[in-house]
Amino acid sequence: MKIKRSTSMINIISGLLLIVLITLINTIGVTATIQRIEVFTTSQDQVGYSPRQLKEKQIQLTYYTLNAHLLAEKELSYGLTNNRALSTQIVKQRLRDGRLTNQLMKGYSGILKAQTYGLEKYPAIVFDGKQVIYGVRQIHHAILLYQKANQK
Repeated sequence: MKIKRSTSMINIISGLLLIVLITLINTIGVTATIQRIEVFTTSQDQVGYSPRQLKEKQIQLTYYTLNAHLLAEKELSYGLTNNRALSTQIVKQRLRDGRLTNQLMKGYSGILKAQTYGLEKYPAIVFDGKQVIYGVRQIHHAILLYQKANQK
């Protein structure tokens, strides 16, 4: 009699462990499918994220600030005079350090990418170039919404 009770207890425990294991595999499977996240937003409407969390999940993040080019242009043109030659020299000097040039390029590349995806509003978080979640301001929350929408 003791042997039967032990065997049925082992079966119950084994069944519970199997359920836990299947749940873990499903959760890990969904998370593992996310390879790339692209965030499209403006400087006034930032999206928060944990770099450590994304690194742990091996998710590549690209963050586009869609008005970065406007901020760079404003900084580039600040204090320019009516003297065309002097203003040209000042702009060239400001572009030489590369920071504003990179900011301009990144801003415009984000706009082009957003147009390619056909994004309609911001913030927008794009998963693997295929699915978009609008209006969410925390990446971890967007990941949960993405996982829920893609549960098998």
